[in-house]
Amino acid sequence: MQVLADLLLPDAFTIAATIKLSIAMLCGMIVGLERSYRGKPAGIRTNILISMGSCLFMIVSEYVAEESRKQGFPTADPARIAAQVVTGIGFLGAGTILRNRGLITGLTSAASVWVVAAIGLAVGAGLVKVGIFLAVFIVIIMEIFRLVVRRIRLERFRYSSLEIVMKKKGIVQDVRKLFRQQKITYTNESTEDVLGEFHYRATLYFRGDREKWIEDSIGKIDGVRSVILQAQGVE
Repeated sequence: MQVLADLLLPDAFTIAATIKLSIAMLCGMIVGLERSYRGKPAGIRTNILISMGSCLFMIVSEYVAEESRKQGFPTADPARIAAQVVTGIGFLGAGTILRNRGLITGLTSAASVWVVAAIGLAVGAGLVKVGIFLAVFIVIIMEIFRLVVRRIRLERFRYSSLEIVMKKKGIVQDVRKLFRQQKITYTNESTEDVLGEFHYRATLYFRGDREKWIEDSIGKIDGVRSVILQAQGVE
């Protein structure tokens, strides 16, 4: 019974560790709320788990090092386990990076995973104020720069490959008219008759995030069967 009581009754170390883990959970939740609100893959639960897990690794690192010193090993390094977290978290971050229609997405989510792990380690090491400050500061940074990036994105020059399947070749004139109206430059045009359907291909150059609008507008032209617009690059 005494052994069971010793295991269940919290001591000073357990209370301190629980407080650190709770704060790490709060920090992960702060960043995760912003990521979930933006519909990103690394949301609340992911960031909370990463932050708390990293915090626990740091607590275990310090505990093992302290116990090793007590047993006569003065060179015990409390950073060894924590260092593996820094390396291992890269694999989790890589899982959030996606290649979508020629563009790389998920880099911000991968970076948030990496920095939340750092927050967890900081809280686990006792740097509670630093962890909380950084969690709040990260959200502020992402919100402010989201507006800046959106503005930059509107001004950036894009080029994409376009393929349209249409009933008859004359529809190409309607497509070109749409390009001229929207000041979209097009080059490398080609048409091909495949089993009675015409395939029109071209490279488009335009400014701003207009891929969805271009696809929808061309799709509304009478006689167009399908539209495929694939991003090739951003300048």
